[in-house]
Amino acid sequence: MHFTKINSEEFEKEVLTSKSPVLLEFSYDYCLACQEVKKFIINNLDLKDLKLVEIDISKNQSLARNYNVDKSPTLLLFNNGRVIARHIGYLKRNELNTLLNNLPYWTKVGNKIKQGGKLMFNFLFGRNKVENISATEVAQKLNQTKPQIIDVRTKREYQEGHIPNSINIPVTKITDNLDKLAKEEEIITVCASGRRSKKAAKKLVTADYNKVKNMSGGMNAWQGDIIKNN
Repeated sequence: MHFTKINSEEFEKEVLTSKSPVLLEFSYDYCLACQEVKKFIINNLDLKDLKLVEIDISKNQSLARNYNVDKSPTLLLFNNGRVIARHIGYLKRNELNTLLNNLPYWTKVGNKIKQGGKLMFNFLFGRNKVENISATEVAQKLNQTKPQIIDVRTKREYQEGHIPNSINIPVTKITDNLDKLAKEEEIITVCASGRRSKKAAKKLVTADYNKVKNMSGGMNAWQGDIIKNN
């Protein structure tokens, strides 16, 4: 697997009309960060259906402007000729997962993402199903196995009333705080209604957390004790 260098004349053929999704890096030849990002991607992916290409910004300035690229490295993920995701700068493993989560379901079946020296099947959408758990069952578990309760609402919502011993990590910040979550323990995500927490749970499953459940109904269904922070 490697990045193929292309220019503006080849862009339509290699990217816009490509039958496969394309991960494009806008870079400069002298950019060390660009080289590190490419190396990181190559070392952490084992994908059959994703094309990797790169374009030198200095030699293709008009094309870069067309896609509002003014920093390097800039990664653009294309599918069917349109940009479906963008990332600027250095890349962490969880950010790579987040970026590739925008790929269509069929592209990812059987494709692999390397994590910690092993290959992890990263099933998206239909394949990263999250098991729901009722508020009543959660209350029972709190008296038994002590799962990690992750409240993914906003800080204000959390302060207005949350489940005892729960941790507040807003859904938009979940992938930035994976170091706070233990993969070997059961995790239950919670929000107001169950919608945001399901989204957060899917992000965790994508990041190789296998013991994740979503509390259906959210805090609206919770009948147990709550703690308020004034």
